[in-house]
Amino acid sequence: MDLICGTVLVVGVTDPAIQMARLRARDAHLTAEDAENRVRSQGDVRTKAAQAEFRGTAAARGVVVWNDADKAELERAIKGAMKDWEKKKREEKARL
Repeated sequence: MDLICGTVLVVGVTDPAIQMARLRARDAHLTAEDAENRVRSQGDVRTKAAQAEFRGTAAARGVVVWNDADKAELERAIKGAMKDWEKKKREEKARL
């Protein structure tokens, strides 16, 4: 991934119960066991977040947005993360 991506954005929830509840609400046909298996198959989001945050150089660090609230808060968080990322990119360009 590092070879083809400058920056990686990870969006996740810190509480697995929230992730399970959202999945079951979206896909009501899933049993609790099926939902748990699906979540487990995706790997631990905290590991993905850590890998994104500490990858490559300062200019290529990943961006992590935690999605534990509602959609409006998620939108605000993503806009803030993108604003920060764009600022870092401008600063990096200025250094070159």
